[in-house]
Amino acid sequence: MAVRRRQAGEPLPGFPVHAPLRTAAEVDTYLAEDRLVCLLCGHTFRSVGHHIARAHGVSVEEYQDRYGIPRGRGLVGAETRKAFATSVRATHAAGTLRPHVEALAAAAGQHGGASATTKRAILAAGIRDPWRSMRLPAHKVAKVLLLAEAGLTLSTAVRRVGISWSGFHAAAAREAALAERLARLPIRKGRRKRMDHDLED
Repeated sequence: MAVRRRQAGEPLPGFPVHAPLRTAAEVDTYLAEDRLVCLLCGHTFRSVGHHIARAHGVSVEEYQDRYGIPRGRGLVGAETRKAFATSVRATHAAGTLRPHVEALAAAAGQHGGASATTKRAILAAGIRDPWRSMRLPAHKVAKVLLLAEAGLTLSTAVRRVGISWSGFHAAAAREAALAERLARLPIRKGRRKRMDHDLED
């Protein structure tokens, strides 16, 4: 039963948390644990980002904005961050960091964008402007907008097309016509209120 509750993301008593983290110290304390508490359901995970997408249908960016967590901070436990840093240092010392990161960049491009962790590793490898080849094609942005104009929430449309939230907005901003369509969507103003309502249902 406990496993079923956890996989389904069913909230534990006292969750979801409605108040955001208000100070940098609160954010640091939250991210300092080896397993992070999902503030939507109360369960703990090494990586909250994967869980919230699967169990709650909430993107990392939505979760960070809702709870006052800076976009540059990863939603992974302290031990996971240390393990990643150790891996990056080892591949750098072996002279294999650059090809490794180039592979990450290519994979991120196939999925519509790179995570903050991947971007930091790319910069550490000295690869200049790696996102030029990773930019989303306009037709994917247009597909998201069509779905949103047809009634889907914008976050749902982004997930359905299979691209990242930040990648979508960056690509839309580069095309004046797409940016204008995005600005006309009334759904943008109520996105957070609807997410709160969905969590209460």
